[in-house]
Formats: sequence, structure tokens, C-alpha cells
Amino acid sequence: MYKLVREIQTIGYTDRTEVVELEQLGVVSLSGWNGEVYNHCYRSDENGIPVDEDEFSLRPVQEPLDEEESQYETVGYVYA
Repeated sequence: MYKLVREIQTIGYTDRTEVVELEQLGVVSLSGWNGEVYNHCYRSDENGIPVDEDEFSLRPVQEPLDEEESQYETVGYVYA
């Protein structure tokens, strides 16, 4: 698992891209959300500009925030 270091920003309104920093991967842009995975991910700068041409898919890893498991927090991502 690539642990979430920080959420940097969200870009766009309809086709949203989340820019995050992950341990070991650095800054990554996440887009193409289908309800389970981000299908269009790439290493980027903090403004979402690609730094290379490699693309990959990532699935969020979530942990419950309360005992009832009614709310969750994303703690990292794994390759999908």
C-alpha cells in the first residue's frame, strides 16, 4: 500500500482530478473514477501536470472513522 501523505488539490468540476502525495510514489494525479478504482493515474507536479507518460490504476484503501463504520477515511492506495 502507498500511504496517503497529503491531499493537495482537486482540479475540474465534471471530470475531477484529485492530486495527492503518496509515500514512495510522490505526487500523483488520480482521475477516471468508476466507483471502485481510479483508472487514469499518473505521476505529476502539484498542479496536475504529468511528469512522465506512464499511466496506471489505483484503488483507495479506507479505514472506518467510527465503531459503527458509517464514515471512512482514505489512508492510502494500491495498484488495481
